[in-house]
Amino acid sequence: MSAIKVRPLGDTKVFEPIQVGKNTLSNRLFMCPTTRLKALEDGTPSNLALQLYDERSKFPGSLVTTEGTFTYDEGQVWERTPGIYTERHIEAWKKIVDKVHQNKSFISLQLFNSGRVADPTIADNKNHPFVAPSAIYHDEETKKAAIAAGNPLREMTLDEIHDIINNKYPKAAHNALRAGFDYVEVHAANGYLPNQFIDVASNQRTDQYGGSIENRARFVLEIIDKLTAEIGADKIGLRISPWLTFQGMSTKGAEIDPLTTYSYILHELEKRAQKGNRIAYVSIIEPRVDGNSTVKKENQVGDNSFVYDIWERNSFESGWIHL
Repeated sequence: MSAIKVRPLGDTKVFEPIQVGKNTLSNRLFMCPTTRLKALEDGTPSNLALQLYDERSKFPGSLVTTEGTFTYDEGQVWERTPGIYTERHIEAWKKIVDKVHQNKSFISLQLFNSGRVADPTIADNKNHPFVAPSAIYHDEETKKAAIAAGNPLREMTLDEIHDIINNKYPKAAHNALRAGFDYVEVHAANGYLPNQFIDVASNQRTDQYGGSIENRARFVLEIIDKLTAEIGADKIGLRISPWLTFQGMSTKGAEIDPLTTYSYILHELEKRAQKGNRIAYVSIIEPRVDGNSTVKKENQVGDNSFVYDIWERNSFESGWIHL
């Protein structure tokens, strides 16, 4: 067995600058999105949120990513989670962004939609529909709660899908830029709405948004394309989780291997990059993490090495991926 060589971090690439979109970060460590429920009842980020992001952006040139932030009112179906769809939300986020920029760091807003893992009772109390790509509950507890609330899960209509792609996400992205954010991150991981479109466990549609890999990836890629046209690719990030089973997602051994699905998505992003529309970064969750749990090494399935065969090597310097 070869000896393990211990090296000071200062001798590695960790503290070398890296280009992300149009900004140069001073290092390659950053804060991932972490749900902390520090918003007020109406989704306005509180002073506790201000403190959180201030404390984590003190090292100049760092990048922090916000917790999942609801893009529109109908999607605001969790308590104490932030939004980005009212003027009050924008003003509160602007204070946070200004503080991060005072620390000479950068910040990305994670655009979030819960889909079938929403709280159906809250949705019903707000007169919001409980919708997903397909009417497939992720667990029995949610099914019982939805039926008890008289708000059963239903499949989204094409009009609803197109409204989210063409109106809801772009409006949220523009609101984020108004607040001063450097990037927006499309949350397509952890079993939330875009991930639900990607995965066969939650998507059994028979139209252009279901069935084949190309169709299941369509929702996410159309959001990316729309945001590219609206705010520019260099301000966009994407978060994915190929090996996650959290909240009812499937993994290796499923009907369609996630490796095939996510290879297709990354190939499509690289094709866009070659035409001048390289997004700022792709955030890929490691197989050692499954939602809010750590997976023991002997139980881990899959790995992210396939990314290096798809995403151009030089794009790790200009179109950053973190693994």
